[in-house]
Amino acid sequence: MKKKELKKRKIDVKVALINSDLDTLSQIGRTGHGFLMKSFRKPAWTLLSGLSSQDRMECFAKTSVQSSYADQVQVHLDSERSFFQYKLNPILLRKHRSQLIKLLSTIFKRYPELCYYQGLHDIAQIVLLTLPYSHALPLMEHLVFHRLRDFMLPTLDATIKQLQLVLEIIRYRDLILYEYLKKADVQCYFALSWLITWFAHDISDVSAVGRLFDFFLSSHPSAVVYTCAQIVMDDRKKIIELLLDNNGADILHTYLCKLPSKLDVEQLIHNTCATMASINFPSLPLEKLRISPFSSLRNQGQPWEYSSDKNGMVVFRLLRADHHDSGTSKQDWKLPLFFHENIFSGCNMITAITVIGVGIVASQLMPKSSSN
Repeated sequence: MKKKELKKRKIDVKVALINSDLDTLSQIGRTGHGFLMKSFRKPAWTLLSGLSSQDRMECFAKTSVQSSYADQVQVHLDSERSFFQYKLNPILLRKHRSQLIKLLSTIFKRYPELCYYQGLHDIAQIVLLTLPYSHALPLMEHLVFHRLRDFMLPTLDATIKQLQLVLEIIRYRDLILYEYLKKADVQCYFALSWLITWFAHDISDVSAVGRLFDFFLSSHPSAVVYTCAQIVMDDRKKIIELLLDNNGADILHTYLCKLPSKLDVEQLIHNTCATMASINFPSLPLEKLRISPFSSLRNQGQPWEYSSDKNGMVVFRLLRADHHDSGTSKQDWKLPLFFHENIFSGCNMITAITVIGVGIVASQLMPKSSSN
C-alpha cells in the first residue's frame, strides 16, 4: 500500500471507530489491508463482535461452575508449547502462555459442556497477541458460542460437514477442478486445520493471520469455509498438473496442506469476496449435507448482531442435541501415546489429528458386512 493510500486508510478507520460505524468497519475489514495494526484491531474486533463495555464487565463478573474441567491436561500441554512460531522474548512468552491457560481454563470452567479441541488455542493465541486480556476473554467467549460452536461438540460430525462444504463451493465455482479432484478421490481433510484454527496454525506471520481475522470478523461465519475453497481454486493450475502427472491423492493431500504457507492474503480475500458474491451461501446444498439449523453457519443478520443473542449456551445445547450420538467421538481422535511420549510437538499436532481424522472417517465410510 502506498504512503498516501495508507494515510487515507488510517483516517477512514479512525473515523469509523469514532462514529462506531459498523457498516463501514465491516467494509474496511473485507477490503484493502483491513485494520492495518493492533491499535485499530482492538476496538474494531470488539465492535464488530457486538461487545460493549457493559458486556466486558459482565463477562468478568461471571463465576466458574466448577474448579476443573475435562480437557485441563490437554489445554495445559497445548498452552505450554504455544507461541513458539512468533519468536517472543522469554518474559513475553511466559506471560502469553500463562494468559492462554487462564483464558481457556476460565471458559471451560464456566461452561463445562463445551468440548475443547486442539486448534482452539491457535485462535486464542492470535487474540491474545492482538488484544489485552481484558478484551481477549470476552471476545473468545463470543467466538466460542457464535462462530466456533460447531467445533466444540463431543463429535466430529459438524466439523466434517463444514469440510464437505469446501468441495461443494469448488464444485459450484470451478466444476473442471472439482471433477479432477473427484476423479483422484481427493477428500476435504486437507483443510481441517485451516477451518478450525482460522489458518492460525498454518501461517506463522502474525500480521497475515491478523488480516484474515479482520476479514472473518467482518463477515458471516461461512467466510472461513469459502476461504478454504478459494485457496484451492487459486492454485488450480498446479493442482491439475499434479493430477495429470498421475500423482495420487496422498501426494496431492500433502501439497494442499502446505498451500497457506505461500499465500498472498490480500489477493485471497479479494478472490474469496468475489466467490461469496457469486455463490450465495443459502444456494449451497445445506440440507443435503444436513447442516444443523443451529450451526454457526446458519447465523442470521450482521456479525455485530450475533452477540445480541445472550443464550449462547442454549443454542449450543440445541446444536449438540441435533448431533447427539452421530459422528465420531473426539476421544477416538487422540492417541494417548502421542501426548505421553511427546512424539508430536505443537507444530505438527494438527497434522497428527488430520491423519487420525481421515482414518476414522474412512472407516465410517467403508461398507459394513451384514450379519447372517
